[in-house]
Amino acid sequence: MADRRCRKWSFRIGAVLIGLLPLLVLEVALRLAGLPAPDELYDPWIAFENVQPLFELDDQRQRYVIAESRRTFFAESGFHAHKDRDSFRIFCLGGSTVQGRPYQPPTAFSTWLELSLLAAEPSRQWEVVNCGGVSYASYRLVPILEEVLGHAPDLVILYTGHNEFLEDRSYGDYRQPSGLTRASQKVASHLRTVALLRRGWLALKGETKDSSQPQTLPGEVQAQLDEEGGLALYQRDDDWHQQVIDHFGLNLRRMIHLAEEANVPLLLVNPVEDLRDSPPFKSTFDDQLLPEQLQQCRQLLDSATDAPSLQARQRLELLDQLLAIDPRRGDAIYLKARILEAGGNRAKAHELFVRAKDEDLCPLRMLEPMHDLLLEIAQQQQVPLVDVRREFTRRMSPGIVGRPQLVDHVHPSLEGHQWIADHLVRKMAAMDMVRLKEGWEERRGEREREHLATLDEVYFAQGRKRLEGLRMWTQGLSGRIDLLIERDRQSGDNLQPRKEKP
Repeated sequence: MADRRCRKWSFRIGAVLIGLLPLLVLEVALRLAGLPAPDELYDPWIAFENVQPLFELDDQRQRYVIAESRRTFFAESGFHAHKDRDSFRIFCLGGSTVQGRPYQPPTAFSTWLELSLLAAEPSRQWEVVNCGGVSYASYRLVPILEEVLGHAPDLVILYTGHNEFLEDRSYGDYRQPSGLTRASQKVASHLRTVALLRRGWLALKGETKDSSQPQTLPGEVQAQLDEEGGLALYQRDDDWHQQVIDHFGLNLRRMIHLAEEANVPLLLVNPVEDLRDSPPFKSTFDDQLLPEQLQQCRQLLDSATDAPSLQARQRLELLDQLLAIDPRRGDAIYLKARILEAGGNRAKAHELFVRAKDEDLCPLRMLEPMHDLLLEIAQQQQVPLVDVRREFTRRMSPGIVGRPQLVDHVHPSLEGHQWIADHLVRKMAAMDMVRLKEGWEERRGEREREHLATLDEVYFAQGRKRLEGLRMWTQGLSGRIDLLIERDRQSGDNLQPRKEKP
């Protein structure tokens, strides 16, 4: 009886496998043919209106330069219209960090990278093109990547992740699936047969892409914080955060596929952010607290921040009481991290700095799940990666990333940009794109000094003015925690940032 039942189930399973065999053969054939997976084909949530080319020919038709219509968000940059045989062309894509803010491309990592390459192999023609757009998120970089892939690049460097929450976006009826549904969707998202069926369906409807996109964004960035009262638009919304994270992963995979399809190497960068000296930009108490709990939490926070005579141990006790009631209050977590770091407990402090960043209701810094996702995608897709965040942490050891290597929440100092360029050129050497000949670092130092001599005080004064403008943009967002930090610095408290050298 048992043998008969076993044979019966074996027959059924065999029949199913035989039925699936043609689909398996088709899937393998489509993969060998290079058909992309469904989630690499298009963006189901975002479209753009009236997107203008980033580059246009100059009047002499000798160079491509940033189009005048795009210079509100992009700085001057360009490349030769006719590429020489010995030329090596690199496009750097990303946001304001890539552009070099608060300064400009002359002190951005793209410039230091070009100087490093010239020092390493001066006989070659190196072109490093800065495509950093202020406030540009990953979804706005996709059209730029599509454009620059048509200009014969030898390498594309992608530095993105900090700007994903700047613009308001809708994801329609998107809901994060769970359990078996999520597992089945994940499998389907990688099947080329699903992509073929989708393309066939769109062709029958006479369309080239899915027309169900719920939102069309303007051609240029409209950041919520640029609006009057824009900060009030940021509320705790874990579902929306997860949607933004998933969208970020989708855009990374799409850009990886675009580069692979064009046979152009893509180098991903894991961005760095200031943990130590940038409090959360917005913190609120849990709206589920009872009135008496809310009053207690406010009193605890007032006592922890407004009483300069309290010792560190007393302040920690007050903060622990608050966080026991409301564990997601970002500025309280941040303040606890600073006190612990000042007391020498750097490991626990680092953990809390990261947690405070992720609890920021106005996330202007890359969230931890996004860092994890970027690293995971790079490993899965076998894409070269430069982990700038880890490099900053290593160079600042035993400290925690902050001032002076970053001038604000995400923008590196001039020296920080040089660190990034150094890490990039060494990665390119590991990829056999450049040979680092003996003495190249000394030659690089000479070139860097000569380059800095061409920049006058006006250049740096304008950079300082932009930095002050950025701080005004975020003025008041960090509340009294900023005032507490400033008071501690002025009083000589050991909360003052250290200026450590690598």
